Amino acid sequence: MSVRAGMAAFKGKRRKPLEAIRAFCVACQGGAYEAVAGCALSSCPLRPYRGSAVPADGETAVPAIRAYCVEHCLPGQPDEVTTCQAFSQAGPNPPCPLWPFRLGADPYSRQTTTEGSRERQLTLLPCAPSPLSTDESSS
Repeated sequence: MSVRAGMAAFKGKRRKPLEAIRAFCVACQGGAYEAVAGCALSSCPLRPYRGSAVPADGETAVPAIRAYCVEHCLPGQPDEVTTCQAFSQAGPNPPCPLWPFRLGADPYSRQTTTEGSRERQLTLLPCAPSPLSTDESSS
């Protein structure tokens, strides 16, 4: 499945990966921003990013989002992440802010949007010689 496939169905706010993690953590803590800093769930892959900062090891947030989806949201069902239905509001629950990043890539990044264009190859058609070019054999 393409990273960008299904993005039209996403009903949530467009966010950067760190912003999505922060929004998810706030929702996880019942909407209490102050409680996010004191989160005690040490096994959560999102924990290093909860303060909207990149950890010292420089690891990007997107793989951590994928890990969360696979390990905590759908444990033991990694293939189900691709068909996750949390892209729209379900009852009182808003769309999951992590949903766009669940496949382990940022669908909003320039690199992701140009992936398809890199795969296409440019086909050059043969052209006639220019009348301005000189032919060495006729001199």
